[in-house]
Amino acid sequence: MQNPPTAYFDAIEALRPRFRAAMSEHLDNLEDALDALLDGSDIRSGLQRAIFIAHRVSGTAATFGWHTLGEVARETEEALVANVALPGFGDGYLSRIEDLVEALAEAVGP
Repeated sequence: MQNPPTAYFDAIEALRPRFRAAMSEHLDNLEDALDALLDGSDIRSGLQRAIFIAHRVSGTAATFGWHTLGEVARETEEALVANVALPGFGDGYLSRIEDLVEALAEAVGP
């Protein structure tokens, strides 16, 4: 029987390819949400999708060793949630989403 830390790390490694695929899908969905925000077609829905994705990424990235990605996602989620409550959604939310897109793209790679 493996000791618990080894079993844990083995399980994480086994899940890593699935996690990378999920992050790639989150990146695609986040880029779609950003496009909707940039063209103004569906701002509220785009922000809600971006918040959901940031939340999912922030909750799992550090588990797989992507601490910077997790931190960017957490900061993005917090900024977006704060902006949704402001009239006109406040300023700067697009740059936060762009930061998360960049961090996801870097983590996922080519």
